[in-house]
Amino acid sequence: MVGSGFFITGTDTGIGKTVCTCLLARSVAFRSAKGRPFAEQKATLARVAAYKPVCSGATYREGEAPAEPRTTSDVCDGWPPHPGPLPPSRVPTESHVESGGEGAEGVLGEPVTRMGVAGHSRLGGSLALPLWPDVEALYAATNAAFLRERLCPQTFLAPLSPPAAAALEGLEVDEALLVAGYRWLAERAEVVLVEGAGGFYSPISTNWLNADLAERIGLPVLIVAPNRLGTINQTLLTIEAIRQRGLAVAGVILNRLSQADDPSTATNAAEIQQRGRVRVCCEIPFLPAAELQSRRLPESMICELWNFGSKVDG
Repeated sequence: MVGSGFFITGTDTGIGKTVCTCLLARSVAFRSAKGRPFAEQKATLARVAAYKPVCSGATYREGEAPAEPRTTSDVCDGWPPHPGPLPPSRVPTESHVESGGEGAEGVLGEPVTRMGVAGHSRLGGSLALPLWPDVEALYAATNAAFLRERLCPQTFLAPLSPPAAAALEGLEVDEALLVAGYRWLAERAEVVLVEGAGGFYSPISTNWLNADLAERIGLPVLIVAPNRLGTINQTLLTIEAIRQRGLAVAGVILNRLSQADDPSTATNAAEIQQRGRVRVCCEIPFLPAAELQSRRLPESMICELWNFGSKVDG
């Protein structure tokens, strides 16, 4: 696959980027494993990695909530063990890997021990463990091949843009780590699917937009857009912004978010293809979340992306 993966962005937030990234991860792994012996299939599955550079907005188990937000003093005291940016001391080194120490990963990146999900909080003398649903979904979709902390090295509690959520904890998004985290996975996986935070022009750090990160990584960009009235304008603007950064547009996935009657869904794809000079690779129908978890994208789409070239992008 050209560029060893894709940068997956959206026209907005909450329009199914993670769902589409998971579908794509399962599809790529399945296609690359077809026809191979079982032992080789397991190895192939581990060659697909999903990368969420930063994620904000934690959830808790029912009845649990953090007693108080994380602060800079928490970082200094070593509590929680992995707040926001992954501190250098917590990055598994090659010696850890060889010796099987804490945070080590096997030959295929399989966890030997788990460092735990970032951001523990005290609650009545016990631990309230925050979860980031996007990270959990990506972890499952890539066959648990890499530690969660590798799939998403920076996590923050508040459901805000990453820099705003980090600021509430007295932290900043580590811009160097945004890129370094991708490079670490790119050295260990044949295909890396990078999922941005929000839309292409959404802030991802104090100084960067998602567009700035996408430009530094340099992968072809796959756009996820909601299949509804108004999506033509949003999608064309996103296409234009991507091309202005000198990046290739790999295609568009239209995701149906509602069962409500919307006549525009019958014409959106054709309009976007004609006016944007880009292919709408797939239209995902409205489906229950449980059903989406076991689905893959059409084989024809995966073949097209697998052979992605300059002719696809205008």
